[in-house]
Formats: sequence, C-alpha cells, structure tokens
Amino acid sequence: MPLLLIVALVVAIIAVLFAVLNTQSVQVNLLFTNVNQPLALILLIVLALGVMIGLLATSPGMVKRSFTISSQKKKIDTLEKDLIQQKTDLAQTRQMLDEKSQPPETKEEVLPQK
Repeated sequence: MPLLLIVALVVAIIAVLFAVLNTQSVQVNLLFTNVNQPLALILLIVLALGVMIGLLATSPGMVKRSFTISSQKKKIDTLEKDLIQQKTDLAQTRQMLDEKSQPPETKEEVLPQK
C-alpha cells in the first residue's frame, strides 16, 4: 500500500506542475456548447473522468474477488472444524481399539488351603 501512496503523490505533484505551466485558455467544443477554460483544467477534468471510468470498470471484478475470498474463508473455517472433529473421532477410535486389543487382566483366584 505505501507504493500506491507514493505513486499517487508523484502523479499529484506532476499534475500540479502541469497546471502551473499550462495556463493558456483553450476552447473545447462539446455537443451543444463551447467551453473556454485553461488547458490544464480541461486536461485534469479529463484525467479525473478517466480515473472514474477506470474505477467503475474494475469495480465488478473487485467485488467478485471480495465475494470469492469471503466464500473461501468460510470454506476454510468449515474444513478446519471438520478436521478437528475428524482428529477427535480418530483419537477416540484408536483408544477404543487399544482397549480391545489389550489382553484381559488375569485374576488369580486364591484357593483356600486345606
């Protein structure tokens, strides 16, 4: 994330320098009107519109990725709980098998002596 912040700061500095260096007024013909504004302002508005369009274009992918990650985390939690249950069941089964495989204790009966 710090890299993104650094890139954003560099772009902002370049944009400010560009605005300071390009103050001449230009005429832009829109559909039904003409606009006279400084070149830097027109280009910055177009840049902002491009960024917004780019964000709108990538947002469905980001939302889908977010849902996928959330779903995968839920699956991982479920599988981890199942694994713990399976380990518990295995330990209980092993204990039962160990108890059954041990020879029965032999009790010596004490016979009364005559």
